[in-house]
Amino acid sequence: MYKISFVSANLVAREVGYSMGLGWKQGDFATNAYFRPIQTFEERFSLLIHEIKETGYKYIDLWSAHLNPLWFTSKHIETARNILRKHQVEIISLAGKFGDSLEEFERVCIMANHLSVSLLGGVTPVLTTSRNEVIKLLEKYNLQLALENHPEKNPSEMIEEIGDTRGRFIGTTIDTGWYATHNFNVPQAIRVLGNSIFHVHLKDILVIGEHKTCKFGNGVVPMSECLEALLSIGYKGTLSIEHEPETYNPLPECKYNLTWLENHLKN
Repeated sequence: MYKISFVSANLVAREVGYSMGLGWKQGDFATNAYFRPIQTFEERFSLLIHEIKETGYKYIDLWSAHLNPLWFTSKHIETARNILRKHQVEIISLAGKFGDSLEEFERVCIMANHLSVSLLGGVTPVLTTSRNEVIKLLEKYNLQLALENHPEKNPSEMIEEIGDTRGRFIGTTIDTGWYATHNFNVPQAIRVLGNSIFHVHLKDILVIGEHKTCKFGNGVVPMSECLEALLSIGYKGTLSIEHEPETYNPLPECKYNLTWLENHLKN
């Protein structure tokens, strides 16, 4: 049975009152500012994890704005670990952007080790400029980097980015919503990428060409066919649910998505 995880970036608009008129960066900035102060971190992080657990999830992909490798301290880590243990919630991956320099990327690796996380599911420009050094750090900290497709319009572009280290240190986090946004057949992308897929963000979007996420079944992504494709390639990792509306609380729909996914996996 697959583990099903909640991407905490689903709550990107939470700290701006679900009125994110200025886009993703507005939510990212507000979330970082809200969670960074150590004086209030315990209360705020505990409520975040409680809300996610109450929605039905036991696993999360921890978004960098909720605990950022660039500002974490040992106290943040100790507090987060205690809260996760209390709520019996496990971090599956770190999610987000993993630094603009090798020094910042290593901070990500160190935080992952502190949190007993082995997977980085996101993006980093450092791979382009310092590929060999990134691989050395992944090996040093016993981590895998799963690049998430955003601007990539098809799996061939992602395979080129992954390069010749497929199957060991570098693979992909396939974001079903972004391939659909670029009007690429998502089940086909899954089959082409095959064992390069280290992680999965399941996401539905309302229309091709616009990245507006929605409840499973209300959009254009063939979710059932995506699951069939994942089964066909023998994928055994986590299925993470991603849904990031800018104008309303996604938790009720994320609860629906969890039930939908559990029911489809039984069939």
